[in-house]
Amino acid sequence: MRRTTTFAVLFAALFALAACSGCFKKYVNKEYGVERSIWVDSDPRGARVFIDNEEVGKTPLENHKFIHYGTRRITVMAPGYKTISTYERIGAPIYEWFPIDFFFELLLPVKIEDQHKFLYILEPESELNVQEFIKQAQEFRDKEREQP
Repeated sequence: MRRTTTFAVLFAALFALAACSGCFKKYVNKEYGVERSIWVDSDPRGARVFIDNEEVGKTPLENHKFIHYGTRRITVMAPGYKTISTYERIGAPIYEWFPIDFFFELLLPVKIEDQHKFLYILEPESELNVQEFIKQAQEFRDKEREQP
């Protein structure tokens, strides 16, 4: 009889812990935990944004959700401007380190917004003057021919 009581108490405690944690988060309360997002803006606005080679929208891009921290490849392109493609490291804040993350993700009934914001200034593409380019190429060729 004592063994059955111990088992029942242990089962009730595990069920209560699971109910308070994220196991039932999607059924009970979606309003707590850590919400991770990337925000991208550019000058000029309206540029296409790619994150990890996947088009995700145009600037200003707000609240693009992600799950895992790490390095992301962000590409911003607009017609008439040079394309910017760079790797951005998105590091985990201290409350996302193990084992602290267990409490912030599952047990604490608060919502934490972890936003990572990036601003890119796009430079206009320089117009290529074909005649000037050919002239420079010929001068370079002549200069190379003069050298022994």
